[in-house]
Amino acid sequence: MHISLDSALGQPHRRTQTGESILQIAPNAAATYSLRSLTGGDPRAVRVRRDTGGAAGDDDEEDFTTSEISSGALTAFVGSGNDGFVSIWYDQSGSNNATQSTPGNQAKIVNSGTLLKDANGNPYLDLDGTDDFFSATKTIFNDVSYGYASTVAQYDNTTAKNTPVYYASTG
Repeated sequence: MHISLDSALGQPHRRTQTGESILQIAPNAAATYSLRSLTGGDPRAVRVRRDTGGAAGDDDEEDFTTSEISSGALTAFVGSGNDGFVSIWYDQSGSNNATQSTPGNQAKIVNSGTLLKDANGNPYLDLDGTDDFFSATKTIFNDVSYGYASTVAQYDNTTAKNTPVYYASTG
């Protein structure tokens, strides 16, 4: 999931050729999550947990920037034949990171040593549709009279097409 720069304000808006960042387009964004840079720099994107598949796995974790995802540093950390799961998805607009501390509920980013990529070659997170999710603090939406939530999702089967992409708890 990432915020579409074309709809970050709930209306059509295009990035300029000079590299407008998400913070220029939507300066009061409550949170922005992506595996690509939305800032024009090379921000931290994710903290990945390596699972070597052993009885206990090794469960080492490391942070990766957007360029380290595409350069192969992330897959080198996870290692050949191992899986990688995201424990923190960093907020590129500030400090409202989305987290998941329960290993069984973490989204996969590397499968058997291979970075997950869509048909266009873009990396993605695979949420299993059952119990994978991230939590963000509810305070990011406090004291606002309106707001927009934008997400891009691709379903891998038609039976899951009505599954919610995001959910707001009243708790």
